[in-house]
Amino acid sequence: MQWWQALILGCVQGLTEFLPVSSSGHLQITEHLFGLKMVPLAFDIWLHLGTLLAVLIYFREQIRSMTWKMLSKIGLASLPIFIGGFVFMDYIIQLRTDLSALIITYAISAVVLFLADSILRSNKGESIKFKLMEKIHQRLTNKYPPSLTQALLIGLFQVIAILPGVSRSGITVSAGIFTGLPRDQVFSFAFLISLPAIIGAIVLNVIQLLTGDSAVGIAVLPWSVYLLGVTASAIVGWLALSILRWFIDQRILWPFAIYSALVSILLVLFV
Repeated sequence: MQWWQALILGCVQGLTEFLPVSSSGHLQITEHLFGLKMVPLAFDIWLHLGTLLAVLIYFREQIRSMTWKMLSKIGLASLPIFIGGFVFMDYIIQLRTDLSALIITYAISAVVLFLADSILRSNKGESIKFKLMEKIHQRLTNKYPPSLTQALLIGLFQVIAILPGVSRSGITVSAGIFTGLPRDQVFSFAFLISLPAIIGAIVLNVIQLLTGDSAVGIAVLPWSVYLLGVTASAIVGWLALSILRWFIDQRILWPFAIYSALVSILLVLFV
């Protein structure tokens, strides 16, 4: 792997980890275009560390003021993806080498994002959709949203994101919208529950690194390549969080839905 490939992969990881377009799918496609048949697991770990750092910095105030009640909700929302990741781990690893599977998963992402965008834009009091979501929100939430029910529902949706090509941020943001969570809570909760998911991915890769083929060890690439990748993913990841926050504040998700649909169509044509 050349330094410029590490830089691009770091930027791709940072941008697509948080924008609702799927980091795993984009990394898979980018590595295929670069002709990289085996990217070291150690490099994957560094990229995830970069995005973890981006979340910690961006949400540092919320993390500092986090209560035990919120921690319990984050834990509840994270439980399904840990169970799903453990049960389907071997199957997911196989899918990561199959570009044709991305055709379906990107199409799923597009549909979910279109539905979430439709609800986001239905923000007027006279809208039937808005009234319905408001009723659901009133029924589910208490003084400190999200409720345990909402947290669990968002966590169940997050399980779908273990599939390559399904955006974790897109699916959790959409789930928050579907359950009637306020926009500011949708954004923060979707990414606060990304912390256990990212840490879990790092731990899983470390386990694979320690128990797998030594050919994917940490010494395969120069340290400068790893540092370049983690720096790029952290900086670009922070910028991606700011971009997505703006889109949610503007009640807009359809560009990401169209993008996901176009990726699915292009994969049909060229894979």
